[in-house]
Amino acid sequence: MVTAMVSAFSYLYVSQVLRLRVNNASDTAKLLADQIAYSARNAVPDLTSTRLDTDNPKAVRAAIEGYLRIDTNLNDMVDSSVGNVDIVTDLAIVDLDGRAILHSNADLAGKVLRKLSRPVAHGL
Repeated sequence: MVTAMVSAFSYLYVSQVLRLRVNNASDTAKLLADQIAYSARNAVPDLTSTRLDTDNPKAVRAAIEGYLRIDTNLNDMVDSSVGNVDIVTDLAIVDLDGRAILHSNADLAGKVLRKLSRPVAHGL
């Protein structure tokens, strides 16, 4: 009887701790994604006030990539997130084709990343 009770309470305790850790990791990931999305939106100015042809999608895409690459705040956030957030192993901002515009691993920036079964932060 005692063994059954100890086993049951141990199972409940471990499952609650695990649930809390997973929820905490999810909340941290959402917060980090929101911060990066906010920084990315602020890195790109209003393109209608520039000499850029906004009717040309390739030119707009290239301009946005350029602004994202040179924004120091966004680059610092991408670089520091891997070391400062325990659950983050790598971080990338990718275009619609899966090519990394910014990546926490500098060797992978500009390369097409293979498809992974990871959650995608939409709306960036």
